[in-house]
Amino acid sequence: MIELKVISTDSELSRSEIEAIARLHVSEMAETLTSIRGEATASNLYRRLLDNEGRIVLATESSTVIGVLSYTVNHSKIASLGTAVTRPFSWLRVILKKGMGGLFQELNDAYSVSRKVQSFDNQMLYITTLFVDSSRQNQGIATLMFDFARKQSTSLSLPVVVDTRSNNYRAIRFYERQGMHEFARTSMSVLLKS
Repeated sequence: MIELKVISTDSELSRSEIEAIARLHVSEMAETLTSIRGEATASNLYRRLLDNEGRIVLATESSTVIGVLSYTVNHSKIASLGTAVTRPFSWLRVILKKGMGGLFQELNDAYSVSRKVQSFDNQMLYITTLFVDSSRQNQGIATLMFDFARKQSTSLSLPVVVDTRSNNYRAIRFYERQGMHEFARTSMSVLLKS
């Protein structure tokens, strides 16, 4: 049976859970800068999210993490220089994989996404990650987690906002099925809102 667990502070997150989240993040979101930088960087990202009033929704089955959705209502604290400067040597992995030009393109797009999201002036529930173990996809797990986030946004009277790669057609279709629509694009990303 699939269960949802909501984590709202770093103290609620066990070491084994953060390791499982980071491992799943790296395997299921392999092309993201965070994943390329490694599991320790992913762990730091989720701890930083929790330290800044974010939430992590874990989908588990038999105590195994099979899906993760994370969100914040204070995007400006998450999209900051602090995220970029943690684990500075991990950027070498990105340079080796994408080259300096690729790194610049990724960082420029992340900045563009952040600028477009600023138009909401932190009046949103911003989904920072949503992924499901590839062996468990198409079983309604992402929808279950998204429904939880949507209920939170409704109770706060805030729109749901998310960005995804413009070539991630599967994710775009998923969000559109959830009632979201595109409101902006960058060179590499699509931004959607409810």
